[in-house]
Amino acid sequence: MNFFVTGVGGQLGHDVMNELLKRGHEGVGSDIQETYSGVADGSAVTKAPYVALDITDKEAVEKVITEVNPDAVIHCAAWTAVDMAEDDDKVAKVRAINAGGTQNIADVCKKLDCKMTYISTDYVFDGQGTEPWQPDCKDYKPLNVYGQTKLEGELAVSQTLEKYFIVRIAWVFGLNGKNFMGHAPKQCLCHRDLRENRLPRRVHGCCRQFHNGLSESLPALSYLHGLRRTNKLPADCPNNCCPV
Repeated sequence: MNFFVTGVGGQLGHDVMNELLKRGHEGVGSDIQETYSGVADGSAVTKAPYVALDITDKEAVEKVITEVNPDAVIHCAAWTAVDMAEDDDKVAKVRAINAGGTQNIADVCKKLDCKMTYISTDYVFDGQGTEPWQPDCKDYKPLNVYGQTKLEGELAVSQTLEKYFIVRIAWVFGLNGKNFMGHAPKQCLCHRDLRENRLPRRVHGCCRQFHNGLSESLPALSYLHGLRRTNKLPADCPNNCCPV
């Protein structure tokens, strides 16, 4: 298959592109920088075809994706700085990227009749449930700008396309980009998400499942994150607050 992957300079897009190339597929990566700007680890993504693309530029999105003419688009690019998204001067930009940019990509996928995978988040809900959310749950209750704009991106995809996947992920980590693993050695892991019901998931594992999911029936929505409760504490936690 021929893929177009957005956000390859980031943590998720980097590993998605590498996994696709490893499996013998062809692909073009993109991000907003003029050249690939992710980790220089010598992996396949660093040598793969790359095109600079601002997903908020509707005309540019149509031109670039039409020229690539992919069988599928995996849309990893997003505004992911959750706290910063709340700043009044950032809200419009966050919405332009997470909602508007996604709509631009969905419009081109519809025109080309190609599949689209949209990477979303469990932040489209309020986190107050006692049971795992089912894929067809529509009880959306985003509590912040990030969650609201990612939900708007989901709706842009589901209301525009018939051939799509929406994958909600949470707390992923990998070699490329900033994530909690870089901060963990500096402080006790007493984050509420860990105490309650969210566990980290390695990006590489998500990437394999993205690929496998492309053979499933469409449309589809799924969750890829560790959801389990635990009250087991590690012996070396000084505050007795960190689950394992």
